Amino acid sequence: MGAAKNAILALLVFAALYLLGRIPDYWPGLWRRIRYRGSERWPLHSAFLQEQRLELKATGRGPRYQAGFTYSYNIEGREYSGHFTSDRFQFKSGAERLLAKYPVHTSVMARVNPRRMEDSVLVLPE
Repeated sequence: MGAAKNAILALLVFAALYLLGRIPDYWPGLWRRIRYRGSERWPLHSAFLQEQRLELKATGRGPRYQAGFTYSYNIEGREYSGHFTSDRFQFKSGAERLLAKYPVHTSVMARVNPRRMEDSVLVLPE
């Protein structure tokens, strides 16, 4: 019985360490959810992708890739811009597919904070 308990404990420790090691890959998405909590109620505004970039991040488990976008939106005659960085991809092709799906000058939507128009969240269609 003691060996089975030790095996289960070892498995739980391994699973916890594995999950902790994965946090950096999902941090951008987690940060967006924390920072823009409640943004699903912000009004939608038309926006345009102005720039895109492929970012390479060095990690302890090898390189990871992110797609990045700069977008702009206009409210009451004033132009604003925002930035979006995807979750990390293990393979460059994953980030490249996301960039190919949303080329520069694509019309998208952004949720904009009605109290601070410079705060926005890019809404990419699925």
